[in-house]
Amino acid sequence: MLYLAIQSGLILATDAESTDPQGSGIASLIMIGLIIGGGYFLFIRPQRRRVRAVEDLRKSIEVGSEIRTVGGIYGTVIEMDDEIVVLDTGGGGRLRVARRAVAETIGGDTAGDDAEDDSE
Repeated sequence: MLYLAIQSGLILATDAESTDPQGSGIASLIMIGLIIGGGYFLFIRPQRRRVRAVEDLRKSIEVGSEIRTVGGIYGTVIEMDDEIVVLDTGGGGRLRVARRAVAETIGGDTAGDDAEDDSE
């Protein structure tokens, strides 16, 4: 998609060449700069926000937190260390999952909410 935007920008710059041959180089640079800047604000910046929100969520997990994993398993944290979280799934079931597999906390902030807020 970025390739098409650059190509269309170059076509516009080529059209500018035919009418004003002296300013065409600057117009091309401005067009490419606008495309790169737009790509940053449309793709890179929202992704960084989502990553930061997920990291904050995973850091906020405590013993006793109710969570949902990326696999859809619900449970309460009963033990944890830097990489492993042990969940009580009810009925005496205990699961060890990777900390990075935590998708959201139940009754708290979710990682998926920020993804929808980035469309502003």
